[in-house]
Amino acid sequence: MTFTDPAVLWALPLGAVPLLLHLLSRRRALAVEFSDLTLLRRVQAQALPRTRLRQWLLAAARSAVVILLIAAYAGPVLEPRGGGQASSAPGRDDGMDLVLLLDRSYSMGVVSQGRTRWTAAREAAAGLLRSLRPSDRVACAAFAERVEGADAGLDWMTPSACQELIDHSPPGWRGTHYAPALRAAYALLAQARSRRDRAVLLLSDGAAHGLRGDFPPPEPGIGLYCLSWPPPPFNATVLSARPERGGTSDQPALRVRLWASAKADSSLDLWQERTRLGASAVALRGRAETASSVPLPAARPGAASTWSGRVELRPDALPADDPHYYSFRQPRRARLLVLYGDPAFLRSPHAGYFLQDLFAGSGKRLLEWDADFAESGRLGSSVARLSDYDAVALADVQSLSVSVAAALEAYVRQGGGLWLFPGSREGSAVLGGLSQWLPVRVSAAAEPEPARGLRLEAGAGGIGGSAGTGRADFHTAGATFAAWREFELDKVALTRRLDLAPRPGGKVWIRTPSGAPLLASSGYGIGRVAVWAAPLDAVSGNLPVKPVFAALVSASLSLLREPAGGIEDFGVKVGEPIVRAWSRQEAAPARVRVRSPEGRSATLWVKDRRVAYSETERPGLYVMEDDSGSRVYAVNLDRGTGESELAPAASAFWRDLGVERLREEFWLKVRGREARGAVLAAAAACLILEMLLCLPRAFALVLLLAGLTVPSEAQQGDRFVWTQLKLGATWDPYPDAPAEALQLLGTVTSVLVEPQRRVITLKDPALFTSPLVILAGREAPPPLDAEDARRLRAYLTAGGMLWIEDTSGLARSSFDRWVRGTLKDVLAESELQPLPADHVVFRTFFFLRGAAGRVMVRGTLEGVSWGERTAVLYSRDDLLGAWVKDALGRPLLPCLPGGEAQRHNARKLTLDILMYSLTGSYKSDAVHQPYLLQKMRLGIP
Repeated sequence: MTFTDPAVLWALPLGAVPLLLHLLSRRRALAVEFSDLTLLRRVQAQALPRTRLRQWLLAAARSAVVILLIAAYAGPVLEPRGGGQASSAPGRDDGMDLVLLLDRSYSMGVVSQGRTRWTAAREAAAGLLRSLRPSDRVACAAFAERVEGADAGLDWMTPSACQELIDHSPPGWRGTHYAPALRAAYALLAQARSRRDRAVLLLSDGAAHGLRGDFPPPEPGIGLYCLSWPPPPFNATVLSARPERGGTSDQPALRVRLWASAKADSSLDLWQERTRLGASAVALRGRAETASSVPLPAARPGAASTWSGRVELRPDALPADDPHYYSFRQPRRARLLVLYGDPAFLRSPHAGYFLQDLFAGSGKRLLEWDADFAESGRLGSSVARLSDYDAVALADVQSLSVSVAAALEAYVRQGGGLWLFPGSREGSAVLGGLSQWLPVRVSAAAEPEPARGLRLEAGAGGIGGSAGTGRADFHTAGATFAAWREFELDKVALTRRLDLAPRPGGKVWIRTPSGAPLLASSGYGIGRVAVWAAPLDAVSGNLPVKPVFAALVSASLSLLREPAGGIEDFGVKVGEPIVRAWSRQEAAPARVRVRSPEGRSATLWVKDRRVAYSETERPGLYVMEDDSGSRVYAVNLDRGTGESELAPAASAFWRDLGVERLREEFWLKVRGREARGAVLAAAAACLILEMLLCLPRAFALVLLLAGLTVPSEAQQGDRFVWTQLKLGATWDPYPDAPAEALQLLGTVTSVLVEPQRRVITLKDPALFTSPLVILAGREAPPPLDAEDARRLRAYLTAGGMLWIEDTSGLARSSFDRWVRGTLKDVLAESELQPLPADHVVFRTFFFLRGAAGRVMVRGTLEGVSWGERTAVLYSRDDLLGAWVKDALGRPLLPCLPGGEAQRHNARKLTLDILMYSLTGSYKSDAVHQPYLLQKMRLGIP
């Protein structure tokens, strides 16, 4: 037999106390002269052996009761007969090998009853380590997705070193994966050649998300255990926040995916860098994804089209997965200006009709361009300014003025793009004023030759082909011809076209089957020019009604402007490196600086036009800066592991151990069967034997057994305890007031009170066992830290009540400013408001018409509502000062301006507040009013 608490056995010598008392209480017989005692001596001689036996049995029974109670408190355990988990086979060493595996994934940060699961696991492990015997060996390691700091494998260490490792391994930012840690533990235990008890204990939440990949089965002879927890609390998370595909630089948006373990209403805050843009309400679906589109502010004119920040859900049980960071760049869409001269250009069957449908049709957008259409005569006006566009398409213009031609020439020379194609009317005079700098010489065909089919120039961009080949991919510096194999180029018919003669520097991209150029381009200044030889209407051919029409327009425009590229998402996962590479067209810096979310800065040298930053162990926004600017990268938790799902594994390979009784349950399951019940039963039998020896009559035994069934006096859990919060230097302005109030409460009500008050702090575990906490003061306490604010919010939202009393007696005090600012931070959803005169607190026990106190500073109570109850009551009239008495029992402080009547009402209001904390809105029912009024008429306080 072993014991879970062997230190208690040191009290076993107390079992000799009843025997010692028995020996000390024996008295010598007193000799008394009497008549003939022959018969009495015979009776005494016969009864003496039975009397001595009874006395010795009585002493032995009392000693046995004491010894058995001590043994039961020590936790006796019967060792099992066999099995690898707790083997008792012959030759087994007297000790065990234990491996502790601490889970430091971010799901261990779940908050329950004011502390995280990691804190509870650490405290439970400390108790288990203290109970180890000198012959036991222990090893310890921290893990998340892999074992940390154990490249050479695990090794044995002292319990103190193991405890130190646990204390310095708080939850990180990675997911849970049990397999690598278990393999390392099994490898260490396999090296133990002696026949010892072997066990592996997972200090983890035991959630199903850790059972990933190839999970190693339990090794024979090794016990596998894991902590068990209460049912998982509600948790919601932001799965992703990516740029909306349909968004533009003028109307950007985020596509946010949410998940929740249960159906609930929450709010989603949007932050851009350090600025909060607002919040939106979201209705979360239970155990399913919820999608939401969140608009972002448009890019400022002239600024880079980049956005970075975070979206964050309302804090819940797992704060680590509530925020999600985003950073992306969305280039501005290219703009095209189409100039025409014929008013019929925009009507069918002319080219403008088909171009309008291509750029602004009712269906899906086919080209990544925005197009505006304007008459050539309006060039230079506010409607058609060349500087507002990336390219200009000149079509269907018989003649151009000298000023328009000069404007177009300057526009292209300075970096613009110009696409020319003939209109439906005959002639090419439009090109005459521009022909000096075009890539081709343009002339009207003497005898237009109908062309059937298109041939892509062989060798242009490296790969070429004709209509018959079915495939032609051109990759050049300015254009991309791709996926042309899907078009039937041989069925394109052109009945009219212009003759194009390439100039030096001009590049021909498309020809007719006979070799006549159709599309040519070249550079001019820092701009580009492209010329198409045939009209784009349905009269001069069938090109506008062919699928290749959109590809042709797209390829022609790409000759004028480098593709802007798609959306760039600068997001990585925790632990992944941030990599940035510069293209050959970009100027690469010599070094960059990276600033992490916590403010640390690092300098990296650029090598081979590339740099990598690997210190991304914390989610947040990382800024990479160089002399030319900065770029923000968003590092987020890996949501793909399902870490936010806190449900325990349905069928795990381990045996569960309660975290609150880890030490007792571990030794019970490892070393044998608990025998506490049998020991207590033996103690009860010895107690009954002792009673039978002491009380020979049956009716006395019955009375004694009946007395044992009488309920004992109420313990502290049945009594109201005045719990006062120790916060600031003036937290206890009236030390004697609580005792006076409790005495009256116990006298006039049926509430059982504890005469001694309880003084706690916000970090005290007793906070969550107190229905009411009183905070008093006359000067501002120090600001609450983040942990205290979180625990106070958890206490109030879980059903607790806070009574705040300003005892300064001043209309404006530092304590009042502190209270209002603190409540605004702790309970931002609800405001501090005056309570109406018909509030239930004014009639919970006594009927009052309003607030009272020693001084009438405010004349009313204020409160913060949470749900259907008042979670915070705030009084500024110094209620506690009305209870203070001097050494002779007289009131110490005057009540102004109402005198003793005001003091009486202040005491009544104090009792009403105490009763409200116990009964809530119970007394709001009007059925209690006649009874209370009758008590008041009889003079009952």
